[in-house]
Amino acid sequence: MLLIVFTLLGLGGINLTAYAETAIVNGNGVNVRSGPGISYGSLGSLSKNTSINILERRNGWVKMSCGNVTGWIAEYLTSLSPSTSQLSPIQVYINGNLINCDTNPILVNGRALVPLRAILEPLGTTVSWDNRSQTVTASKSATTITLTIGSLTPTINGQVKSLDVPAQIVNGRILAPLRFLGEALGGKATWDGDNRVINIYCPSDSGIKIIAVSISAPDVNIRSGPSTSSDLVGLAPKGTRMAFVAEKDGWYQVMYHGHLAWVASWLVSPEWESTAIQPAANSSSPSEKESTLLPVPSNHQAFVLQMKQYAEATSKGTGLPVNFLLAQWAEESGYGTSALAQYYNNFGGITDPNTGGFKKYLSPEEFAEDVSNLYTNNSSYKQLLAHAKAGAPIQTLFNDLTTSHYASSATYGEKIRTIFLPEVDSALEKIKTLGR
Repeated sequence: MLLIVFTLLGLGGINLTAYAETAIVNGNGVNVRSGPGISYGSLGSLSKNTSINILERRNGWVKMSCGNVTGWIAEYLTSLSPSTSQLSPIQVYINGNLINCDTNPILVNGRALVPLRAILEPLGTTVSWDNRSQTVTASKSATTITLTIGSLTPTINGQVKSLDVPAQIVNGRILAPLRFLGEALGGKATWDGDNRVINIYCPSDSGIKIIAVSISAPDVNIRSGPSTSSDLVGLAPKGTRMAFVAEKDGWYQVMYHGHLAWVASWLVSPEWESTAIQPAANSSSPSEKESTLLPVPSNHQAFVLQMKQYAEATSKGTGLPVNFLLAQWAEESGYGTSALAQYYNNFGGITDPNTGGFKKYLSPEEFAEDVSNLYTNNSSYKQLLAHAKAGAPIQTLFNDLTTSHYASSATYGEKIRTIFLPEVDSALEKIKTLGR
């Protein structure tokens, strides 16, 4: 079977250079030729164990670069360098489902190469090969794409496009650009370099637009601009769904708590206007319970009124004052407006030691119970609870909170006491006046 393979062209600005395929020359005096064959002229020779970068493969030859020299050498006279050969195989997912490929995806010169037929056919695309013209044709609905081996100018419905890497033949298989083909069919592709995973998302019909994105990784940063250097504006837990607005440089602009913000495209799954892409069947437990989430508090007093009953329950279990707990939760959750509070019922920034991520609670009651367990079962808080039981001044309690290392900041307790506690005390007094 002739397999089509296509290349990840940058994936929206993601740098794949660190994952480029390199090799070493395993023969002495290996000729470097101007083309992929012995009939082409020699440009010089390379000695044994010379390191080279692989740029292209064709019919048993590799195009390589070494210093200022670029040319072709016989592939059997090369072997992958240890740093490349020891990397784990690249995995490919289509709409959340792992694809089994009889040819392992590889990276060449910072580009990911994967089997195209195994990818396009599940998406309802027809693929054909014309051996005489060395041209691949892929058709889906009203979209027809043509790619010719060695050409940098493919077409989409007759309109000429441009590539920076041409379609090429590798060991009897055809290589073609992934991002070009995927987006020509209305899809998106992302590269997770840390886990060596390619995620491809594509709607059932071409022309359908993205309307929303869902966070597909734990605790993803939301930023003010399309860059990791942009200001951090929030944290979105896995599963968070946000309206899609625009795309730029591999980032998606979204609506986050009523404001425009940006999220990295390789950390989310897009959803389409007609049919939202569903996660893989084994991605979640069918018996998983639904969370009971509180509304976003409209102001500080609303937060205190909303969380007062849970602080009272925690106070009974720990002896810690209600206003102490509410002030700490206000600091940790931004008065109940943080993503952790809104999606995880986690008002205390509590982490899970088993996963390293943040804990998710099904209800505020479950959160309050876990806070009680955290304070009473951890020896770090022994002095804090002893002082609380003895009726020590609240400043002493916040000093104890700092020294117990609930947070890494040396001014953690004092910040809560001077900034958040006055707001909480004022809200509690107003609630008491109103008889609530």
